[in-house]
Amino acid sequence: MKRLFVLCVVCLALSVHAATPLKLWYKQPARIWQEALPIGNGRIAGMVYGGVQDEEIQLNEENVWGGGPHSNVRALVPDTLACVRELIFTGKEQQAHDMINRNFMTGQHGMPYETVGSLKLHFNVNGEATDYRRELDLTRAVATTTFRIGKIVYKREVFTPFTDYSGGDVMVIRLTANKKHAISFKAEYESPLRHEVSVDAIKALVMMGHGADHEGIKGVINACTITKVSADGGKVVYGDKAISVERANEVELRISMGTNYKTYKDVSGSAYDQALGRLLKSYEQNTTQILANHEARYKEQFNRVSIDLGCNAAETELPTDERLK
Repeated sequence: MKRLFVLCVVCLALSVHAATPLKLWYKQPARIWQEALPIGNGRIAGMVYGGVQDEEIQLNEENVWGGGPHSNVRALVPDTLACVRELIFTGKEQQAHDMINRNFMTGQHGMPYETVGSLKLHFNVNGEATDYRRELDLTRAVATTTFRIGKIVYKREVFTPFTDYSGGDVMVIRLTANKKHAISFKAEYESPLRHEVSVDAIKALVMMGHGADHEGIKGVINACTITKVSADGGKVVYGDKAISVERANEVELRISMGTNYKTYKDVSGSAYDQALGRLLKSYEQNTTQILANHEARYKEQFNRVSIDLGCNAAETELPTDERLK
């Protein structure tokens, strides 16, 4: 919690003057989850690691929980609470404690939130990366990774549209390079959930995940993640459990997530239909339009408040992790 507070203060201080960009930035990829850069729109979210050869984007959807709808309220004899109070008032705390455990506790203390899993991108790049930079622009809510290998500069942008629905409520990944036919990679899923992966009729990579049992409550949440790949130039190859891109000029991935959750006591929905509907809705606009709408909607909220904590020009030239140290 202390580190989080310090990080928040740094975030506020980074751009107190117009000339100082409000960004978290690093000179190396994330090694652990806590170092990855967060993106999200309130329903779906991701943690971007920024790896050069192996990129990971850990995925979350707000309704993916273990267990399922249930009540942990026990029927009581009407005088039970009065008896507990009497024991406490007469100094018999241990007996009161035992009586509470026998009569009130059910063994279900709450269901755990669970990750959907991760989208893994394995890039065909050879050579040492230089000029590496991984950043989260807090004024735009866009995570960007850039680096150079030889004469080729690679750029990856990730964001989750902050729009009322015009962006389709999906995650967008845009891959570009300053040389044609320079982008080659394989996309696949990884998940701690019980899951199945396939390529469906619209030639998208689909993962169906199933929430785990917890404290004797059967896992009933189903989660569907659909990733659609669009490439400019090059070739897209569809396997059974992965999609590969070969020698593309530019690539866009859209990730949609949905569950069977309808209400706190109704999980009769279709996770696939929900995810597919959001994905198809997103294609009513191109990426440029979605990004513009996202930034405009986000800035309506973000730009409501500003704070000036002074500026140390020498420190603002340092990566965020070095500033924290």
